[in-house]
Amino acid sequence: MKGQIHQLLAGFYDVQTPDGKLYRTRARGNFRKRKISPMVGDFVSFTAESGSDGYILSIDPRRNTLVRPPVSNVDQAVVVTAAVEPSFSSNLLDRQLVALESQQIKPVIYFTKTDLLTAAQRDH
Repeated sequence: MKGQIHQLLAGFYDVQTPDGKLYRTRARGNFRKRKISPMVGDFVSFTAESGSDGYILSIDPRRNTLVRPPVSNVDQAVVVTAAVEPSFSSNLLDRQLVALESQQIKPVIYFTKTDLLTAAQRDH
């Protein structure tokens, strides 16, 4: 069977199939031996052994990966940053945008706390 990992919790991977069914799976030991960790977003092949439980057999090649949070195959990411309190950091925003661009992930920038800006800050 084929599906995509939607959640990782305590060594279990919840895999959703194209028809929407969820399976609670575990990774086979050969992944640990090869130092491969399945990630949320991975497209995988798996077996369903008993009802909704199974084992991951293989991981398809990843389009991209992020370290924090550890996810793969991301199309778009929302970067949330405060306009004030704490002060806006263009350096932090630049680093986040560079990390996304290096993985060919489309960024969406969302500014919070814009209601706290003074008139002078808004005009700037």
